[in-house]
Amino acid sequence: DSGSKTSTMDSFKKAMAAIQSDRKVALLGAIQPLFEASMYTFVFMWTPAISPNDEPIPHGVIFSIFMMASMVGSSIAGRLLEGSTPVEL
Repeated sequence: DSGSKTSTMDSFKKAMAAIQSDRKVALLGAIQPLFEASMYTFVFMWTPAISPNDEPIPHGVIFSIFMMASMVGSSIAGRLLEGSTPVEL
């Protein structure tokens, strides 16, 4: 067990060193949770925003359009990233 704790602690130390040594990594670490928070806010608030007076709305159609937009965005991103190589730290 102590070996796994040491390797886990070493991993955290390496991660902190990467964050402290590269400003881009630190910015990514700050931006990612902000983006996730905005997405969660959207998920919980999109229905009241579309229907402020409680009128009926076609949730199924709207959800399908959201999923289609997500698929299209993923497909475009995949094509834009073809041939690129991931950055190694």
